[in-house]
Amino acid sequence: MKREQYNKLFDITWETDEKTGKPKRVARYIGKHYAVDLAERDRARPWLLGAAAVAVAAFLTGGLVNNLGSHCVWVLPFYVLSILPTIYFTLAAVRIARLKAVIDEIVLDGSVLSAQRNAVGLTALGGLWAAADIVFLLYYGFAGELGRELAFLACGLACAGVGIVSLRRLKIFQVREIPQ
Repeated sequence: MKREQYNKLFDITWETDEKTGKPKRVARYIGKHYAVDLAERDRARPWLLGAAAVAVAAFLTGGLVNNLGSHCVWVLPFYVLSILPTIYFTLAAVRIARLKAVIDEIVLDGSVLSAQRNAVGLTALGGLWAAADIVFLLYYGFAGELGRELAFLACGLACAGVGIVSLRRLKIFQVREIPQ
C-alpha cells in the first residue's frame, strides 16, 4: 500500500496535552477492520511456515551448489532477485501465523496480501530461474557437473512450487470485513 493510501486511513488532529498544556498531534485510525477465522489461521499456519522454510532452504541450497549455471549472465539475475520474494514471503507467513481475531487494513496488507504478492513473485522468479538454467544446460551441456546442475535446477523448481502451493493455500484463507 502506498503512503498516500496509508495516510487516508488516519484522522490526524491536534489536541492539548493535559499534563503539559502543549499541543500534540494525535492520529486516530478510521479505516476498515477485518475479522480473521482463528481456526482457519491455525490450519494455515504449518503450511505457510513450512512453505517459507522450504523457500529459504531452496534459495540457500541454490547458492551453495556452486555450479557453472549459477555464474551464467542470464541465470544469475533470476536467482539473485528471488531473494526478495523469499524474504518478504517468510515475513508475511510469520505475520499470518501471529494474526489476531480482529485486524485493520494495515495488518491485512502486511500479512495476507503481502504473502499473496510474494507468492506470485516466488512463482515467477523461480520459474524463470529454472527456465534459464534449462536453457543453460541445453546450450552449454553438463560440463561434467550434472549433479550440481540438476540440484540448482531443483532449487529453482522448488521456489516456483512453493509459490504455487502457497497461492492455492492463501486463496482458502479468507478475512471478512466487519461493518462499522
